[in-house]
Amino acid sequence: MTDLDCSTIEKFKLWSLNGLKVFLSCRKKSVDGSFDELAARAFCAWEENLPVDSSVEEAERRLCVEYTSTSKLKAGGLFPFPTTKKNPESRDKWKRLVGRESGNKLWSPSKDSRVCSSHFVDGEPTMLSYL
Repeated sequence: MTDLDCSTIEKFKLWSLNGLKVFLSCRKKSVDGSFDELAARAFCAWEENLPVDSSVEEAERRLCVEYTSTSKLKAGGLFPFPTTKKNPESRDKWKRLVGRESGNKLWSPSKDSRVCSSHFVDGEPTMLSYL
């Protein structure tokens, strides 16, 4: 867990607005304010190691599924998680940035798990564009 273990507010500023709002709402934090305020709030929530509210997380997941099924996503609008075999470091980073938990452990995506393009700053994963 190298990337978020030594996280800074600057790393949270690389996230998309939607990514920050999901991160905060899953931890019962306000999603109102400027981008910089949300990044600061997310960083504080991360530092405090706030638990994820599973009911909010499930609601967010349903909204994402609903969005992807009703919107006309361009080809490649859903991105698979990097594989453990080909890129374990990136897979671990994506898992941490998604922030989903299963019980008291970090959730592990299945081979069919995808991340919607709206969760990326640039609409797709890049070297500088995190979830």
